Order: sequence, then C-alpha cells, then structure tokens
Amino acid sequence: MRRHLFTLLLAIVVLSGLPLEALGQTAPREVVEIRLKDGSLIVGQIVSEAGGRAVIKTVSGADVTVERDQITSVQRTAGAVVNGEFWTKDAVASKLFLGPTGRSLKRGEGYVAIDSAFLPVFQIGVTDRFSIGMGVPFYGFLKTAWITPKLQVYESEKTAVSTGVLHMFVPGFGMGGYGYVVATRGTPDASVTFGGGMLYGRGDDGGGAIPMFTIGGEHRIGRRTKFVTENYIFQGGAIATVGTRVIGQTTSFETGAMIPLINEGALPGFFFNFVFHGRPKGGR
Repeated sequence: MRRHLFTLLLAIVVLSGLPLEALGQTAPREVVEIRLKDGSLIVGQIVSEAGGRAVIKTVSGADVTVERDQITSVQRTAGAVVNGEFWTKDAVASKLFLGPTGRSLKRGEGYVAIDSAFLPVFQIGVTDRFSIGMGVPFYGFLKTAWITPKLQVYESEKTAVSTGVLHMFVPGFGMGGYGYVVATRGTPDASVTFGGGMLYGRGDDGGGAIPMFTIGGEHRIGRRTKFVTENYIFQGGAIATVGTRVIGQTTSFETGAMIPLINEGALPGFFFNFVFHGRPKGGR
C-alpha cells in the first residue's frame, strides 16, 4: 500500500511540475478587457494605436478597429490566451481542496466554500501576505469551530512559502489542530505543493502531537478545468485525494475522491465542494 502511494505521489510531482509547453500548449500571453460606451466588451490585445483609433486583436484572432473616444475603460484581464482560447484565472489558487498552498490571497480577496456539502468556511486577505478565516459546520452536525490564520513568508515569480494553523475548538472535549509550513513551486496552472507540520490536541486527559507531511499538485487541463491532488502522510496511515476544479468567474466547483489509507486498509469516499469568490483580478 505504501509503495503504491509513493508511486502516486511521484507521478503527481512529475505531472504537476510540467510546464504548459511540455504538453503541447503555447505559452499564455496577457490580454486586456476593453469596455466601450455602447456597453460591449472586447477581450484581446491592443496591437496598435494611431490617428485616434486602436486596433485590437481579439482572443479569437480577429482584428477589430475602434475609435479611442468610444473606449471607456481598459483593464488587465484575470486570465490569459492559451492556444487561441481565453483561460479564466483561478481565483482560489491559494488552496488545494481543503489544505493551503504557499500562495496568499491578496488584500480584499476572499472566498466562501461549502466543503463536503455541510462545512461552510471562509477566508479573506487582510494584507497581501496575511489572511484569516473560520469555519463552523451547519447547525446540528458537529459542535465545533475553527480559525485559519495564514502568513506568506516568501514569494518569488514561481515559488511561494506560507505558514499557518488550523485551530479547532470542540466544546466538552478540548482543542486541537494542525500547524504547518507549506511551499508551492510553479505557476497557478502547473505546480507542486509540499510541506509539513504537527497535528496537535489537548483535552481533559492531556495532549500530544504527531508530525504530518503533505504533498499536492495542480495542473490546468482545459479552459475551465484544473486537475488537483492533495495528500497527507502521518504516523499509521495516509490520505490520498484526487479530483478536479471547474473554474468560474465568481463560482467554482470541486469534486473528487478521498481515500484514507489506514492500517493497510482503504476507505474511499467522494466529495463535492462549492466555492464562491470575487471576480478574479488581473496581475500575478
């Protein structure tokens, strides 16, 4: 069982780390959204400006000429053109399915997720490097709540490192959680996330902690679809998760399989997550 898990994780590293070009796709190029006075919207690149006119190459490859005085706004798009298609930026690249990546929400960005149909959680960027959130199961399921502060300690063009904690409060039992450090290498469309931390708990009968390691990956496989995997290894077992995220402008949908591997046994299950977020912003 452990050998098969190792093989799976190795495949994740190789697949998620491949650049887009390695899969036969052309490199993304930045585009802009151009809104006109008549309310229409053009998505493409401004290729030339002269004589009060602008020539725009749309994402479909057509050239459109518009008068400059008809343009009300020009802003960077939250996405890019890949092989002639416009790919919307993933607004929740700061997380995998449940766990974090090394990326951070920027100030004012945030999301609300309904995990596994009954676990509502939210996260909001307080600064460009610090975010915080909380979660509470829908009434009647579990009497618990948790908070999720997260601080990004390093960021470069292709590497991001964050530290944080998922701290739970369980009335009548005590408290516990997971403190972690996690790094992400790659782009939001193709990356590997790895790290580790400590599972800890404290109750009336004392407390303790055990180490846990995580490795995951993301790979964009279509205009609105991303392959995601999230896996944890701890004393006595592991949890393997694999599935997809369907990316939308303000709502994303995640589905996949979760397989706990404990005491050489496997207990597969499925999950469905809904993620509500703001419209993705342009820029890195």
